[in-house]
Amino acid sequence: MLTGDCGTSDHEALDWLRGRGVPTVVIDHHQVPETMPPATALINPHQAGCDFPFKGLCSAGVGFYLAAGVRSALARQAPVSKGDLPDPRAWLDLVALGTVCDMMPLVGDNRILVRHGLALMDQRKRPGVAELLRRARIDGAATLDEGHLGFALGPRINAPGRLGSAEPALDLLRSRSLAEAEPLAARVDMFNSRRRDMQERMVAEALALLAADPASPKRSGIVVAREAWAPGIVGIAAAGIVERYGRPSLVIGVDPASGEARGSARTAGGVDVRAALASCSHLLRRFGGHKAAAGVSLDPTHLPALVEAFDRACAEQLGEEAGRDPIDEHDGELALGDIDLDFIAALETLGPFGVGFVRPRFLCAGARVVSTRPIKDRHLALVLEQGKAHRDAIAFRLGKSPIEKGQQIGALFTPERNSYRGYDRVQLNLAKVWVL
Repeated sequence: MLTGDCGTSDHEALDWLRGRGVPTVVIDHHQVPETMPPATALINPHQAGCDFPFKGLCSAGVGFYLAAGVRSALARQAPVSKGDLPDPRAWLDLVALGTVCDMMPLVGDNRILVRHGLALMDQRKRPGVAELLRRARIDGAATLDEGHLGFALGPRINAPGRLGSAEPALDLLRSRSLAEAEPLAARVDMFNSRRRDMQERMVAEALALLAADPASPKRSGIVVAREAWAPGIVGIAAAGIVERYGRPSLVIGVDPASGEARGSARTAGGVDVRAALASCSHLLRRFGGHKAAAGVSLDPTHLPALVEAFDRACAEQLGEEAGRDPIDEHDGELALGDIDLDFIAALETLGPFGVGFVRPRFLCAGARVVSTRPIKDRHLALVLEQGKAHRDAIAFRLGKSPIEKGQQIGALFTPERNSYRGYDRVQLNLAKVWVL
């Protein structure tokens, strides 16, 4: 049996398989505990004695290098050439997808894997991915970037597994024609719509709980919990809390039937959330993960203590940075008139962007709101004016913001290329907005 993205800490399951004579190969990237897993082979760059130089791979990246190594070994031992064997570079689009969606740092090998994976995905040769891009209304002429992976493809592919079984997504990725992919993509999209509705309700409820807690704005690490929150959704809800507060966040759902609390954490500000949870291990039944994301289970009676312990653990890592709002970070003031497609093209040459190499964010010190338009009551489209320059802007999750036409505002924003029907235009993605 081969495992993917699990197994390093699953001693009980591996012992069970070994007792029945089943050889096991664990392909994983999660941190290795002090006691090595009882597997036939462990393929994990974090294990002691591993001399693979780059440790920041996700399991898709580990699998890619394993496949490349097996291919080279077969070519040396068998009477065949490498050209007669499958080339793992054909899977780089999926490696890129896994790397971005598992929030791996986009440094070192990961930058190479993602850049080449995006170039391969741009060819739209994988029917399942091509059909999902069409359903996500990603223009066929648009050059794909890490944002398309993290915000359009990843949530859709993950949705079936979050709500029960991942098989529909697997079948879609394995489809061999657009005719086969179309109904599978429709089913995956249906799961994603359900996931999105559940996520939005969960994030709204979590934000309301945090708003009612006067200590929340001062915390270095945030924990929020509620009964009946779906365990498959808490991770993306945690990402939503991170987006709002800019702090490491742990969202927990309590199952009233089993009496178990299960949650998922997402990082911010460079905090190693797995290490933070390790500091709280005396309060947990189980925990695991990596620097950017981790999962926990615990007795609900320990939740109040976990709120304080997680906050302290994150504050210790942040040191002097604790209490500072990471959302306020930017790379300098930028006049709207200086932002055009040539400027954005120059920024794009620095990509891919993501964890460990964030997209540049700039300060707009003052602009007039020419118009506003709510989008599905969740987002806000604006036109901003500064001097003679006018620029379109989008503020995600700020659909109910008090921003009005005619106001002078300040903003933190990321300049982006918005491609639609073959036409490119400048768009400012607003991370934070305030009235002057």
